[in-house]
Amino acid sequence: MGKTINILYDSLSRKTSISSDDVVFNTERIEGIDISKWVYPFHSNGITWYGLYEELKSAYMLDKFTILFEGDSDKYEILRNALKEKSVDVKEKISKVIILYDDSQFLTKITINGKIFDTQRIDKRSIDEWVKPFSFKAANWQGIFGEIESYLGNDFYSIFFVGKQEDMKILMENAPDNISVFYKPKAVSKKTFQSQTQSMKNNGQTQGKAPSSAESAPFSKRTPNSIKGNANGLISGAKIEFAEMNNREPGILLFGKIAVITAAICCIVFTIFMSRFLMILSIIPAIVFCVLSFTKGYKKLAICTFAAVMILAVISWIIVTIRWHMAFKDIGDSFDDSLDDVNDMMKEANDALSDVNDAMAGN
Repeated sequence: MGKTINILYDSLSRKTSISSDDVVFNTERIEGIDISKWVYPFHSNGITWYGLYEELKSAYMLDKFTILFEGDSDKYEILRNALKEKSVDVKEKISKVIILYDDSQFLTKITINGKIFDTQRIDKRSIDEWVKPFSFKAANWQGIFGEIESYLGNDFYSIFFVGKQEDMKILMENAPDNISVFYKPKAVSKKTFQSQTQSMKNNGQTQGKAPSSAESAPFSKRTPNSIKGNANGLISGAKIEFAEMNNREPGILLFGKIAVITAAICCIVFTIFMSRFLMILSIIPAIVFCVLSFTKGYKKLAICTFAAVMILAVISWIIVTIRWHMAFKDIGDSFDDSLDDVNDMMKEANDALSDVNDAMAGN
């Protein structure tokens, strides 16, 4: 849309730089002023500012133009919202590239500024392959950085990587000096990973050909690695929620600690004394803590705590049941032995009585 005007804004110093084709715009009137104010008109301390659009329109003699903004994302949103009614096309100079990589299936998904990037050429290839250029049959791949630059037409972009940090190191080691690579924590399960990629398909527009069926296939198989990943993700999430609860709900967390420790001690004690009823009573406070945690949004912490308490209770129940069974068996064996002794005594008494009868009959 017409001429491009570059705006560079530093949120910390509130310093602004505006230029177009080497023609620099004088920004003295807005020096040190937050962008949320100078995108609109203002009058302060004898200084009059007619708003960004009117000022640029007057300075560059343009009605329609494109603004290429370099700065924080939240400031970009302020600028974009303020000019959405004007004949201005606002773009971010630093593009955002999100790479989702699953090493168990060599599945790669890429979005550039919210749009799906076609990854058919690297389908079923590992990150150490597609980070560099290669040619295979009809596939000509420039390497991930060359492909992104070719798509954007420039090398002003940052990469956010979703996957294992070990795989991210490969990306970092091959990244050009001017490209930033950041880690973005991945979802706790393959199901969430699938929902993220599906959401990308629903919200974005596919560049080039649509992804192949193999590329877009859902994670339908539950492998041992996926189960392990789910468990690790759940435990990691529980640790994070534990820290959050410690800051926000220390009273509830203290109650939970006491309840869980009490449940553990009582399960051991009542297992020794073979009391299943008292053991069940002892875990009730811990279950109450799990319910409170779940209702307050600490769901992963609640699930992990509940699982730990129930595992302890089930083990205790099984041990008590086995001990009761053994005890009843011992009682039964002792009773049988006692009956055998009584029978022997009765037999001996009958023999003695028979001998007496025989003696009396002889007389």
